Amino acid sequence: LGVHHKAKCFHLESTAYNDASFRVPDERGYQPRDECVLSTDGGCARRGDKLSTTLEVAPLVKRMEARGYPSKLSGDPGRFVCNYTYCYSLDKCSQFNATAPTSFDSIGANKTDKPTLYSIFVHVPLFQISEKEEQLEFVVGLMDEISIQLGEKRYSS
Repeated sequence: LGVHHKAKCFHLESTAYNDASFRVPDERGYQPRDECVLSTDGGCARRGDKLSTTLEVAPLVKRMEARGYPSKLSGDPGRFVCNYTYCYSLDKCSQFNATAPTSFDSIGANKTDKPTLYSIFVHVPLFQISEKEEQLEFVVGLMDEISIQLGEKRYSS
């Protein structure tokens, strides 16, 4: 989660960019300019390359709207800490998914199931727009909807 100070609703981010060009320094004074989030060894070799979540974001937006949470699909998480975090997370999920063993044993998984990691980033509005409790309820609802979506993916094939 990240706060989008101009947001009037929840923004579910579909993509991140391998671009660390902070307009202002972060809390620790770090201010990269025209740098890559990911090293060239990480699979996304050029600055500006786009990484996308493997979750189906548009249906998640519709489901959250149906639950009463104003939401929108966003394809631009900015180029600050939120994008940096999301880009790194998407890359790590992709690396894990490409190398995970098929004999992974987890709760509810068959020994032949290959685990899959997913990542999504949500920009939330300020508490003056959406109170803390509503934001927490949104997150719980989104996790539920993701679980439903993944269950449908898993059992529809």
